[in-house]
Amino acid sequence: NRFDIAFTSEQESHIHIVFIKSRTLLEAKWYPVGTMLFQSLCSMVVGLECILRLTPDVYCDTMGAAFTYPVVHYLCNAKVVAYVHYPIISTDMLKKVREQRPSYNNASVIASSVTI
Repeated sequence: NRFDIAFTSEQESHIHIVFIKSRTLLEAKWYPVGTMLFQSLCSMVVGLECILRLTPDVYCDTMGAAFTYPVVHYLCNAKVVAYVHYPIISTDMLKKVREQRPSYNNASVIASSVTI
């Protein structure tokens, strides 16, 4: 067990891990322009799939898809917890946007735009 957390068999019977097919929508490779925006918007679709597959008492995010939290909380009143090592949007990404620096997923025409 990766996190060294011990559960009783009764507790384990209440834990369900669900594979989410739409999670590929969160991969940056699909969005060469507006990567963070589209990942954030698509994360709501992923959150919806999560609760349609299994309505949770507790929703645990491990991908950093924060836009899923209101979807899950308001549609099924679940508690939301997160353990995120590599978030979808990080402070270094936001810094590049703020400084208008082009990157592999932030074309110079977009990066230099004042309105975008």
